[in-house]
Amino acid sequence: MGTSIPMVYQFNQFISISFLQSYLGEAVVLCRTVDATVTKIHVWAAGQEIASADANLSGDHSGRIDQANSWQFQSTPIGRWGGLGLSVDVMFDSETGNGAVSFIGAGIRIDYQLGFMRPRP
Repeated sequence: MGTSIPMVYQFNQFISISFLQSYLGEAVVLCRTVDATVTKIHVWAAGQEIASADANLSGDHSGRIDQANSWQFQSTPIGRWGGLGLSVDVMFDSETGNGAVSFIGAGIRIDYQLGFMRPRP
């Protein structure tokens, strides 16, 4: 996640930068469902849930990123150590008794901010 940068040379002056702060920017789930709906997504960092969002994702959202399969997050800091994870809640159709979800891919965008700057609003 974050990286220590001891010094940056700029305008003939040394500026000390203590760290890069990382923030959760966006999560994406590419999937296809039949008789099932993705109802919620959860984002994890170092084994702790740092964000979640309601979803209503059904049908084919496997070919491209759209408004239904992407979620924006703002000012959600991510710790400096540990891995990132994404999990989903799925509701299967109780009438048919069978449903399927095919996950094609998922991704998380991380935004960075220099440590000496003010926190994002």
